[in-house]
Amino acid sequence: MVDLSIIVSTNKSPDCLAPLIDSLADEAPVSGWELIIACNTPEYYGDFAAAQRQGRLGHFPVHVIEVSTPGLLAARHAGFRASKGNLCAFTDDDVSLGKEWLSAALEFSQTGESLIATGPAYPAIDQDLAIPKALIQSHDGLGTSCGALSLLDFGSQARKVDPLWVWGLNFVISREWVEAFNGFHPDAYPAELLALRGDGECGLTRKIRNAGHLARYEPRLSVYHHIPPERLEEPYLKKRYYNQGISDAYANIRYSDDWIPIFPSNKYEPVQNLTETLEQSRMRGMRWYYQQVEKNPNLLQWCKRPDYWQAQLPDLSYSVNLPDTKPTQKYNIILFGAGSAGQRAYELYSSDHKIVAFSDNDLKRIGQSLGNIEIISPKDLSSTDFAFIVICSQYFPVIYRQLVDDLNIPKGRIRLAEFLAIHP
Repeated sequence: MVDLSIIVSTNKSPDCLAPLIDSLADEAPVSGWELIIACNTPEYYGDFAAAQRQGRLGHFPVHVIEVSTPGLLAARHAGFRASKGNLCAFTDDDVSLGKEWLSAALEFSQTGESLIATGPAYPAIDQDLAIPKALIQSHDGLGTSCGALSLLDFGSQARKVDPLWVWGLNFVISREWVEAFNGFHPDAYPAELLALRGDGECGLTRKIRNAGHLARYEPRLSVYHHIPPERLEEPYLKKRYYNQGISDAYANIRYSDDWIPIFPSNKYEPVQNLTETLEQSRMRGMRWYYQQVEKNPNLLQWCKRPDYWQAQLPDLSYSVNLPDTKPTQKYNIILFGAGSAGQRAYELYSSDHKIVAFSDNDLKRIGQSLGNIEIISPKDLSSTDFAFIVICSQYFPVIYRQLVDDLNIPKGRIRLAEFLAIHP
């Protein structure tokens, strides 16, 4: 009988799994669990099959499956379908397990409870990493984390935590919950499919949290992340944050009833340190994703899908690696919101576009001027010549409905100030 299924997804050669295999061999009980290797790189599947025949994947129950669809999402779901355990533990191909991890996971699997759990994620023992302080976050009453390197340390006491702290390298969950909450969301993809990226395991943990459940943090479920030195260098970190920006933008669109396309600015503040550099990379990723969704309705449908059990990918009929380019056309725009956000939007857009008016729902502001530009009543919008109305207010969902439902402004002419989408 299989109580626990360990599922690892990989697009690399068998050698990459040596730390994981070795850590399992060191502590492995003889029964009650299995290892599922989901390989979604065709050229390596034969290598895995050969390694399995030769016993190089361990002398315990190992199943190698070939996944023809690219991307981590398809591999995770294929591994889940192939598994038999009532508890599933998803991990990554650059992880090894702590000495008590397997026994602790087997204990959880035999309780019969529905649960989601994780534990500490440390740098590999043999690694002496000088992690920049800018990457480490402290959390009062919990401990520390480093999202950029998937490291987590909430101490030596078991506790209940927000499910969003359960990350993909150490993701232990009851089988029934994977099914009940409709599985994972899109995650990493090859560069040519970057626009398909989503919020990954966070899509699943978000649903679990919204249902009122907490996760278990169990110190014995410790893992070690084998981090290549180049992941501490700025080029990798900028790419990592750019991808995070894509995931953040996906989440903003997916969980919004009304998605409002952004109005891009093509301006960035000068950066002073690593924190600002990485935040700017995240902003670029968000901007890029918003632009891709606006261009391709298939991508918007992909983002809004109820679940992703079907592996078929949408048609991306354009190049997903378009660079950020400055618009050559100047538009007449109205900035809706004459407060501090409206002033910020004016500074952001006025050099590239003509601000023909401000508008605001505050009657005291109507008829006044902001930067020598008149503040008009929303009722006068339809009689004003404009290409776009750019909403500059934190109340943009309400304003959007007002423009569409009450003032009959076409949805295609309404935009959201970029900084509100990126820093809501």
